[in-house]
Amino acid sequence: MITHIRYKNFGPFRDEIYFTTQSDKAKKKFLNENTVLIKENYYNKVNYVFGPNGAGKSNFFRGINSMRNLVALSQILIGELPNSLNKVLNDIYSDNNHFQFNNYSCEEESEFEIACIIKNIEYTYSFSIKDKKVTKEKLIKKNKRSQVILNRTSEKYTDIEVSSEMKAFKDHINVVKENSLCLSMAAFLNNELAKNIIEYLTKNITVINMAFPPKPNFDDFDYKRYHDKFLKHLQVADPTLSGIDVTIEEKDVDTSDSQDTDFENKEVMIRMEIDAYHDIYDENNIKVNTKNLPFQLQSLGTIKFFSLLSFIFQTLDKGGVLLIDEIDNGIHPSLLKYIIDLFNNQYINENKAILICSLHTLSILKDDVRKDQVWFFDKDNYGVSKLYNLSKFPVKTNDNLYKKYMEGIFGGIPKMNTLEY
Repeated sequence: MITHIRYKNFGPFRDEIYFTTQSDKAKKKFLNENTVLIKENYYNKVNYVFGPNGAGKSNFFRGINSMRNLVALSQILIGELPNSLNKVLNDIYSDNNHFQFNNYSCEEESEFEIACIIKNIEYTYSFSIKDKKVTKEKLIKKNKRSQVILNRTSEKYTDIEVSSEMKAFKDHINVVKENSLCLSMAAFLNNELAKNIIEYLTKNITVINMAFPPKPNFDDFDYKRYHDKFLKHLQVADPTLSGIDVTIEEKDVDTSDSQDTDFENKEVMIRMEIDAYHDIYDENNIKVNTKNLPFQLQSLGTIKFFSLLSFIFQTLDKGGVLLIDEIDNGIHPSLLKYIIDLFNNQYINENKAILICSLHTLSILKDDVRKDQVWFFDKDNYGVSKLYNLSKFPVKTNDNLYKKYMEGIFGGIPKMNTLEY
């Protein structure tokens, strides 16, 4: 699982922001229900991110995607990238990624850090970028003690030191380019530790935005096994739905340019069709038939819920971390509560999956929530976004969190008193 995330000079985060899923085990309230225990530490199964529009919530999730994209693309930077991947790389190295609202942040590095637990060992991986070059990179392994496995102090490969499980990569250190990550290149050349960490970052962490929900994800996922569960959940959102079918086909697509090449360049295109079935009734409300309607004709909320379920079921099934920006976009509060209950249920979430989500549904604060599960983003008059935890406030056990938040006690709320009609 992710134990912490840190950014500095990225997007609206001029100063360092630090987010952690770790619970304060001294606070016993809902400790057994809402957390998982790994070794001696507890971690929150569900983590909530609140804040007004424009305060930094989406950039928080975008930062994770930027990290993962650079980790993945660094493995192929030794060759020429296709245009589609070049666009992703340019987005990562964009001059607009550093803090924009002063005249000196452009001269400073953008810093990224993520810590995760893999096989009961915590790894903290960080890197810094400036002028489209990787200027720093570090990997720390923490079991009983902390050990630096990788340390890079400039964009030059000569300023990279590796030890322990990565020591064998030293003979190939010259393959690391100034715009690529050493850890990714080590994984590319089959270093076992680097491969495990890269695989975790790229496969065990999923980031989605419900304002622009992706297509349902059925990669390496047995949809038939979950068919009845999907239908049951969708019928809660739409009781007229009587059946659903998902057909997935793989087809070779020729992407070669016949004017430039003499060989075929084929890519596999995955085509997915979703059919929804509704019962048809006569004037006496007696079922007489069933009609097949294309899924795109369903309500937008039903479509979003179906897409969201595919990611939720996969994460609960295999473990890992699911980050959802605007989880309540188009989702009824009762369905949202049900999703959260899935992650908190120790029998359903037996693989210790973690949910990190941003939302505006304040009624969640009325439920069984620990203070260290709740985070707030707020932006000052200089465009700087801050991140802080509810634990910093002296909240009593019987305090109404919803009421206090709406009163502005915790910040992270639009300043409505400045509005005039």
